[in-house]
Amino acid sequence: AGVTRLTISLTVIMVEITNDIHQLLLIMISIMVAKWTGDLLTHPLYHALLEFKCIPFLTPEPILMKADGSVLNLDLFTAQDAMTHPVKTVNIFASVHSIAKLLLGNTHGGFPVVKSLGEGQENTFCGEISRLELRNLMTRPELFIMKSDFSATVRMPHVSDIMHPHFRLSKKSPHLATDELLQQYMNEPLYCDYYVNLSPYINDSGVCVQQHFSLQRAYILFRTMGLRQMSVVNHTNQVVGTITRKDLMGFAIEERLERLLINPPRKLSRSVVLALRKNYGNRKLDKHRDVEANEDDDSGEKNREKDQ
Repeated sequence: AGVTRLTISLTVIMVEITNDIHQLLLIMISIMVAKWTGDLLTHPLYHALLEFKCIPFLTPEPILMKADGSVLNLDLFTAQDAMTHPVKTVNIFASVHSIAKLLLGNTHGGFPVVKSLGEGQENTFCGEISRLELRNLMTRPELFIMKSDFSATVRMPHVSDIMHPHFRLSKKSPHLATDELLQQYMNEPLYCDYYVNLSPYINDSGVCVQQHFSLQRAYILFRTMGLRQMSVVNHTNQVVGTITRKDLMGFAIEERLERLLINPPRKLSRSVVLALRKNYGNRKLDKHRDVEANEDDDSGEKNREKDQ
């Protein structure tokens, strides 16, 4: 009970082993005391294994402790304080060359899909598409469209095409484009003039939040809906960043907030500044002192070398 935090199931197991219902109350008390003691001392075994394997597991509530032991209020901060930017996006009418370059250039599991609505609205969010779906599309040359054919009526894939068994993908699917095929698309100039219409394949219900959305609520929304990524947009619905599970881990949020105090990208409210200074102000001074001490040591060594 103290190691795994199992309660009811362990109670049933112990009662079945002892075959004595009169010991039920004592077993329940022992298990609960062991669980409470374990909660006070350390993480559960399965939680420790998640950390050991570097699996980004999110707790039900984001809990960041201040220096004085109180909980930091994440409602003071916004989604743009924790997002990753600049973000890799793919156009809804993307060239085969650009898709191949995107897939070979990073290992992201999904990408926001954007389109242009006119001048100043180039990166307008319109959905999301996964990496597996893009790699599958690269194996279907019949879906490639010449740039000169954009003015003509483009054949939209039938529902049966979209629900084809090849689209029921997994990472071990034999129907995914290989790196050699993607490299061929990148090297041959011919594929710069071929495009893919991604509109039938994107997830139109991809979740996005405004950049000024509460970080606390963004965390709860992300975890409750079981998302892999969440796009962050500005007031004109243009993609400005993305949030993944790793961005919402406790250590990652602390690093971003500490960086926010040192080099703020926007004007911060008084309450935010006070919360950051109270939690990270001493760390900033300590780091500054360490940097100065290292610089003094380096200058002292250089002076000794000159004297010698």
